[in-house]
Amino acid sequence: MEDDIWPEVKLSTFCKPSSIKAEKIGGELSVLSMTKYDGFVRSGEYFGKQIHSKDTSKYKYVTKGQFAYATIHLDEGSIDYLKDYEDGVISPMYTVFDVDEEIIDRYFLLAWFKKTTETRFWNTIGQGSINRRKSISFKSLGDVSIQLPPLPEQKKIASILGSVDDAIAKTETVIDQTRRVQQGLLQELLTRGIGHKKFKQTELGEIPEAWTIRTAQEICKTISVGIVVKPAQYYMETGVRAFRSANVREGFVNDQDWVYLSEEGHRVNKKSILKTGDVLVVRTGYPGTSCVVTEDFDGCNCIDIIFARPITETLNSYYMSLFINSPLGRNQVLRAEGGLAQKHFNVGELKKMILPVPPIKEQYEIQKRVSQYQNILDKNQQGLHHLLSLKKGLMSDLLTGRVRVNAVTPMEKAA
Repeated sequence: MEDDIWPEVKLSTFCKPSSIKAEKIGGELSVLSMTKYDGFVRSGEYFGKQIHSKDTSKYKYVTKGQFAYATIHLDEGSIDYLKDYEDGVISPMYTVFDVDEEIIDRYFLLAWFKKTTETRFWNTIGQGSINRRKSISFKSLGDVSIQLPPLPEQKKIASILGSVDDAIAKTETVIDQTRRVQQGLLQELLTRGIGHKKFKQTELGEIPEAWTIRTAQEICKTISVGIVVKPAQYYMETGVRAFRSANVREGFVNDQDWVYLSEEGHRVNKKSILKTGDVLVVRTGYPGTSCVVTEDFDGCNCIDIIFARPITETLNSYYMSLFINSPLGRNQVLRAEGGLAQKHFNVGELKKMILPVPPIKEQYEIQKRVSQYQNILDKNQQGLHHLLSLKKGLMSDLLTGRVRVNAVTPMEKAA
């Protein structure tokens, strides 16, 4: 019956801890890590270097189908079950457990864990004085109850959510492939240009002889930063949209998660009012990420991000943003020591950034050739956002029993 209430069952009913040490298994075993976005990964391949201990004898053995979670980071969603590898070993900082597949579907349980993470529930049962380092033992985890539908219904829910995951993965693959092609084309255009036969050596490497090297300060009317002094005092539920780092994506504006300024706050901070064609550059988080202010956002304000206003006769805004996002531009955002991104990319550093400057007509042609790939990226980014929103809604409905799978589901309606 659709109105049946799912019983509440403790996780310890069908989850059992596993603490087999690597030294008891022997042989060559892959060292795995747990990530909150990609789940289980081979540590060395994922991080590009060895971050695990040389002695892994005390690491925990994990085999296909078993779950593991980061004991101090479950609240961030660091949990998965092993799907892509037969077995491996994982640091003692993780908790490994088995499930009884006659009671629980693994994917259903994983989806429930991810959904529960969004509610910040794990913070309430963690032990420890520092919030982000609160530990959740298996005993504490086992005492948590889950509303458990019959196994056939779990499998139907898992199938629906899994189909959305497949669509998300395919879309992300298209985005990654398109971005690689775009970056390869951009690198070629920024070093070889269009139709040139003569080249010269510069501090940026070889570029067409007809191009110049200029600093951003030389070819921009202004380079400044948005509101940095207590911007929250101007926040309102509605008002003037204000860009933050979250709204600046590589090559496009993220038209979500806005904050709004009061009219007074907007007037007081008139120096950071944006105009169409301004180039935005992130200072913190993902420093150096850049996009251009389009007509839709003319007159918005900005908070703690850099904005540059190019001299239009000399510099095309989109060309400047493309360069900043390119490997040539990104290298100037990175610190020389260790190649690590700066915590802050500041106005002074953008002013000193050097750019290869083609004639303005060639800049527009470079933009045009790259933009065809940006259009594909934008379309797929929108599709990805739709799928992620769809999955979030489905999880909310299906994992709580608000929508039962023996009725027509939102996914089936969408199809």
